[in-house]
Amino acid sequence: QHPALVQRSLAAAISSRRFFRTNYGLVGIGPDNIKNGDLVSIVFGADMPLILRPFGKFHKLVGATYVHGVMNGVVV
Repeated sequence: QHPALVQRSLAAAISSRRFFRTNYGLVGIGPDNIKNGDLVSIVFGADMPLILRPFGKFHKLVGATYVHGVMNGVVV
């Protein structure tokens, strides 16, 4: 009974999410539409790192992400 609950919880948590590795070797999980060339960004005031996509002179927000080793203000 408990393994099935854990499996359903994990499936819900990673639905529409994708694992990735940065050029610096960090691993994380983010939106399923991330692309090579997107940026993991630490934005002042945000609760977690964000994925930004270069868009001309600007950047588009792709979504929030988890990156192992940079959460809870560790890199700020």
